[in-house]
Amino acid sequence: MLKNFKCTRCGKCCYPPRLYPKDREKLRKVGCSDFIEKDFRGLSYIREQKNGKCAFLRKNKKNYSCKVYRCRPRICREYPTKLINGSCEPEMLVFDKYK
Repeated sequence: MLKNFKCTRCGKCCYPPRLYPKDREKLRKVGCSDFIEKDFRGLSYIREQKNGKCAFLRKNKKNYSCKVYRCRPRICREYPTKLINGSCEPEMLVFDKYK
């Protein structure tokens, strides 16, 4: 995680992340396994909302929060590892290189 990074809870980084096996197990234990989908390669992701955001992203008045924050996926816990030009936009980040 980057030092001195302060999340503004804008929700821009919250797209459906790829899941590690341990992430799937944690979500299953809290009853959220129905939110997990697999792609054509067999990789697991959290289901996305109609707007392309993570199914666990919730808006509270003007800020966003994570419905499964305590058991959020590894990539979400490690975010951000790199920001380009200070942007939180997901296309600026390289998450899919994780196994």
